[in-house]
Amino acid sequence: MRYLPLLWAGLFRKKTRTVLTLLSIVVAFESGADAADAKRLLTTARYSIIEPLPMSYGRRIEQVPGVVGVASADWFGAKYQNESNAFPVFAVDPARYLDMYPEFTIDRAHREAFARTRTGAVAGKRLADRFGWKVGQKLPISSEIHPKTDGSMSWEFDLVGILDADDPAVRGNTDMVLINVAYFDEARQNGRGKTGWYIVRVADSTQARAISASIDTLFTNSPDETKTQPRRSSPLASPSRSATLAPWSPVS
Repeated sequence: MRYLPLLWAGLFRKKTRTVLTLLSIVVAFESGADAADAKRLLTTARYSIIEPLPMSYGRRIEQVPGVVGVASADWFGAKYQNESNAFPVFAVDPARYLDMYPEFTIDRAHREAFARTRTGAVAGKRLADRFGWKVGQKLPISSEIHPKTDGSMSWEFDLVGILDADDPAVRGNTDMVLINVAYFDEARQNGRGKTGWYIVRVADSTQARAISASIDTLFTNSPDETKTQPRRSSPLASPSRSATLAPWSPVS
């Protein structure tokens, strides 16, 4: 709860940015084929989607029977060059996050570079094409939410890879930038040791609700209670992928 006022202040400073940012969170959970989504759960803070959760929760969630994978993501609140260039940027563990979305494609060398480069970032191909980004360049991105330890809102990452998807229906959901959470958590001024949400993969989709309940039971009466739901039941899931993408996607 300590950093919630800062997040709210950043969110509502500009209404247009607020809408775009919230839509970017929605898009993050609209990624992937139906079969994959059926085996993915979303764990957020119980009372607010912008309230952070401890990073330590990941290992505990992994131990729940039926869970076969856990990844976290934190929302960066980004802009590139000017206000009109809005796209989602998420701080993630490179290997865990990419394992969670096998429908995304990335060159093996790019994936390995992302994992070993603390300041590394990967960008969706359509986004990279739009801005003329090339692997190997510096990628300057400003955050409206997270200042660095020196108070600056300007961040710089090394673009080490390009993300894409073979399925045209999924490709629009790669219009994002992923940054390495190890560097982000070390370099940010506030919220260290916290993350935005967890994506949880289960072995059996028919057990999704039972596993969701087991996860939330772990944290009942803790300072950071959770709410876990099958992706399709989550309030973050949009009933229409095309309607979700349209307001912010740079390419139709």
